[in-house]
Amino acid sequence: MATYKTKGPDGTEIHVGETDLARFAMGVGLDKIAPERYSKLFVFKLLLYTQFQGVEADFIIEELKALEGLPNRAVSTKPATQFTRLPLKGLWHQHFFDARFVAQNLLTHMQSKEFKQELQRIFDPAKSKTITEKMIEELAHAASEGGLQERENQGKLTGEWIVFAKNGGQNYYLTLDIHTAGDQKIYDEISSMAYAEFPFLATP
Repeated sequence: MATYKTKGPDGTEIHVGETDLARFAMGVGLDKIAPERYSKLFVFKLLLYTQFQGVEADFIIEELKALEGLPNRAVSTKPATQFTRLPLKGLWHQHFFDARFVAQNLLTHMQSKEFKQELQRIFDPAKSKTITEKMIEELAHAASEGGLQERENQGKLTGEWIVFAKNGGQNYYLTLDIHTAGDQKIYDEISSMAYAEFPFLATP
């Protein structure tokens, strides 16, 4: 049986056997959500995210349920989209959200047209030529809780990727990764590990 390994945040090597992966997959309910349609690579990454990087498994599981059309707690991330450039062209990705991604989402919001319009409303010189305490409070809200709420309402919360393939009307979950990892790295892992389990997905 294969052993999956990587280095943890502190540099120590992490080794996980297939039996442990199967036990973990069953524990988080993958067999009920997508039976025989998730790779061991996907489970390994899910285990790493939840046990070593502090991501709540529920955030990812609820996204999978939504993708499968199963009852789920409402998710507010962007809809799944298809990769259009090689080497990932043809595969799909769905964001999942966690508290670690708050800063990234707020930064994106503050660069948006909506935030600039909110700034213009708050600091409208026609209403007041001086900066008041109320203005500061409104700005703080718009740049924090209000910004997250706006992105949630628009279904634009972004986080990291669930990468999957579609075949025969079903989703096959291949890996999890950060979108800054690089398309080639993500593809190489899928090609060398996930496609070994689902070779029919590797054909054009």
